[in-house]
Amino acid sequence: MNKINYKNFATFVFVLLLGFVVASCSDNQEEIRKGINLGKKELFKGDLTSAAKQFIHVLTIDSTQCEAHLYLGDVYFNQAKYDLSMKEYNAAIRHNPKFGEAYKSRAQLWFVLDNRTKSCKDYLKAEALGVKNLANYTGHCK
Repeated sequence: MNKINYKNFATFVFVLLLGFVVASCSDNQEEIRKGINLGKKELFKGDLTSAAKQFIHVLTIDSTQCEAHLYLGDVYFNQAKYDLSMKEYNAAIRHNPKFGEAYKSRAQLWFVLDNRTKSCKDYLKAEALGVKNLANYTGHCK
């Protein structure tokens, strides 16, 4: 009768499960990228409803996906749903505090909301994080 080596069996099960997790994550990453790219295409075409659906779908897969939060914020900004736009920009920043584009978008929203102090603060933060071509916005802030 063969004796089961539990250490080898446990290692086998762990490697098998790890393979499933990696394969699942890979599939999710492809679906996320596809959803973001399609959403961006719809956003730039002006189909805000379709764009929002794509970004929301991505966020159902990964609620921490900062790029999807950013672009969903842009959709809401273009619909003048400023409270929802702010929520999405804040989520993008919360999930990635070094995401300069999110600070830039939030700065634009603060400007529309007539809060120059917060607008400048976010433009300067975006510039410090490497977002280019902000001199026209940050020049009056320094």
